[in-house]
Amino acid sequence: MADVTTLCNDALGQLGQTQIDAITDGSHPANLCLIFYDSLRRSMIRDHRWNFAKSWQALSQDVEAPPIKWTYQYTTPANVLRVWAIDQYNLIPFEVIRGADEIKKVACNQAAVVAELTFDVTNPDQWDGMFYMVMSTALAWKLAPGVIGGDTGLKTARDKFIEVFGSPAQGINGLLKEAKAVDGQEESTLVLQSTSLTTDIRNG
Repeated sequence: MADVTTLCNDALGQLGQTQIDAITDGSHPANLCLIFYDSLRRSMIRDHRWNFAKSWQALSQDVEAPPIKWTYQYTTPANVLRVWAIDQYNLIPFEVIRGADEIKKVACNQAAVVAELTFDVTNPDQWDGMFYMVMSTALAWKLAPGVIGGDTGLKTARDKFIEVFGSPAQGINGLLKEAKAVDGQEESTLVLQSTSLTTDIRNG
């Protein structure tokens, strides 16, 4: 079963470093993991519609008035990282704003909202396997300068960065691109329906 410490040890193992007992054990590598892990996880999950982190959810309308350009305001759950849409076809305009309580709000002109949301999944055991591989390698990228040090650490960090994100100049696709592609194949294909408007456009 994967947990945060297992993930950190995966990353350290890629760098040829000694394993930690826990991310909170106070060692130098563990302290570096504490520095990088949370922000890296949130950034990587927020970057894509990962199926393991995505859900549609009805939002509760606020009593508080929205910004002047909008009619309604809704509160998202506290662990939401990104709002992708507030309708199935992403046609309804909206704006994500920060509330006084530091929780994301959705402002729009829609009287009822069911939003497509990405949540912060903190347990690595709940991640997709390919995303886990991306995260462990990305963490190795962040850790390399601090745990290896010197020019070797910087070179290893560059190599790990390319392994995750790829290098267009060298024609290299990274793990992240591959993971996104596979994750996207787990959804059904959206079939676009013909309407009178599209028919009129095609017919000139």
